[in-house]
Amino acid sequence: MQLRLPPAPRGLPQAKFSLEKIKGRENLLAIELAHQLARALQESEEYRRFIAAKDKVRTDEKNYKMVKNFQLKQWEIQQAQLLQHEVGFDKQQELESLYSLLSINPNSRVYLQAEFEISRLINDVQKIIGEAVKDALPLGFEENGV
Repeated sequence: MQLRLPPAPRGLPQAKFSLEKIKGRENLLAIELAHQLARALQESEEYRRFIAAKDKVRTDEKNYKMVKNFQLKQWEIQQAQLLQHEVGFDKQQELESLYSLLSINPNSRVYLQAEFEISRLINDVQKIIGEAVKDALPLGFEENGV
């Protein structure tokens, strides 16, 4: 029996999934599909570009440290915003300055773009899954939009 799926998200090949592969164990279908999705993500162009860009950044220690520092500061600002803490103008300026410096270096620029693209792809997949199972949220979470 073939399972009909909606069109694949951009960047992922359209796949056909078969219940016969699971031999009567339909309760394992979601797990098998998750493994196939993981393989499809690893084979995507976005993932390949990200891994290649990441490897290139790692070859230059100074550049690698700058990217790590940028990401740490970016994470700190995001956490502050999530906790509804005010982020000072100085911190925002520091992050923008670091980004400007990283953008000058071609390897860093390609890495940041590739990171954005793979993150967007993963977020799209998470959104699709989240929407499909939104009724499985514990009581109280659906009202909060979590």
